[in-house]
Amino acid sequence: MTRSLRFVLMAFALLAAVALRSEAVAQMRFSGGTFGVLGGGMGALYIGLLNSPTVQKELNLSDDQKAKISEAVNKLRARMGQMPPGMGDLSEEERQAELKKMRSKTQAQAEETKKTIEGILQPKQLERLREIALQVVGVRAVIDKEVQKSLKLSDDQVAKIKTIIDDSRKEIEESRSDGSFNGDKFKEMNEECEKQLGDVLTADQKAALEKMKGEKLDIPADELRGPGHRGGG
Repeated sequence: MTRSLRFVLMAFALLAAVALRSEAVAQMRFSGGTFGVLGGGMGALYIGLLNSPTVQKELNLSDDQKAKISEAVNKLRARMGQMPPGMGDLSEEERQAELKKMRSKTQAQAEETKKTIEGILQPKQLERLREIALQVVGVRAVIDKEVQKSLKLSDDQVAKIKTIIDDSRKEIEESRSDGSFNGDKFKEMNEECEKQLGDVLTADQKAALEKMKGEKLDIPADELRGPGHRGGG
C-alpha cells in the first residue's frame, strides 16, 4: 500500500467522524469526500474497495456479483442524493441539528448496504475484503466496533478512542471555521490522530491487528475514487 493511497483513505476514515457542513452535504455523491461521509464502520470502505478492478480481481468476483453490488450502491447513492430543502434558511444551531440527523440516517443506510454486500459475497471473498479494508485504514480500524470486539478492547480503551475521534472532529471543524484548514494542516492532524489511536493499543493488540490484515495487496490510488467516477462494479 503506497503512502499516498494510505493518506487518501485515512482521510476518508477521519472525515467520517467530521461534522458535515452544508456545502459538503450539497455535494453528497460517491466522490472522495463523500466516501468518508458514509461512516458506519467499514461500510464506506467496502463500497470504495469493491469499485477497484484490482480488488475485484483479487476477490474473483463474478459478473453477477458485480451487477448486484453495483445495484446496491446505486440504491444507496439515490437515497443520499438530495439535500433537504431550506437548509440555507436555518440558523447555525438548527443546521447542525439537521446535519446530525442526516449523518445518523446516512450511516444507517451505509450499514444496510454493507450487510447487502456481505450477503452477495462468498465467505472467503468477504474475509479477504475485510483484510484489504484493514490494510487500507491501518490503526484507524479500531474505530470500527467489530474490530474493537476482535481485539478485545476494554471499555476504557473504547472510551479513549471515542475521545480521540471527537477531539479530531472538533479540531477540524474549528480550523475550517477560522479558514486555517488546508492539506498540510489536515496531514498534521491526521498523523497525530493516528499516533494517539496506536498508543491506545497494547503490543499484543497491535500484533493481532497486523495479523488480521492478511497478505498485502497493492491498489492503485486512482482506482479508489468511488462509483461516481467509474463505470461498473
